[in-house]
Amino acid sequence: MSEDKVTLRRVSDAIEAILAEKFPAVEWVQATLGPVFPKVLTGFICCDEIIYTPQTKLNPVTTAYFIIEIICPNPVREAADNEVEDLATAVREALSENDNLDGWAEGSMVNRIQFGTPAGNASIGAALMELEVKFIEE
Repeated sequence: MSEDKVTLRRVSDAIEAILAEKFPAVEWVQATLGPVFPKVLTGFICCDEIIYTPQTKLNPVTTAYFIIEIICPNPVREAADNEVEDLATAVREALSENDNLDGWAEGSMVNRIQFGTPAGNASIGAALMELEVKFIEE
């Protein structure tokens, strides 16, 4: 198996590397089982769904939907609203600027951002983003 093959893991690693470089104050975590309530400002990267579409006989187009959840624990109300909203917008912009994820994707796009409080806990600020990534698994 070639080290340069495009796989879901490589795409996940690329997303984490891009975000960690652009936003070092956030603890970025790949979480297959989903996010847990953190003690520090944390961004969770979770693959939610994968859809395969025929393109060629050998390599289907893979569309992976990632959920990027930013959680700001124990925020000061007004500051947290701005921090979470500003960070989510900046993450969307950073991912838009690098839509091929350093060459690991054919293209990607943040489809939506949802703001709120996880599990109805008003002491936690959160943004939930859906990132659609298209790539050809080799």
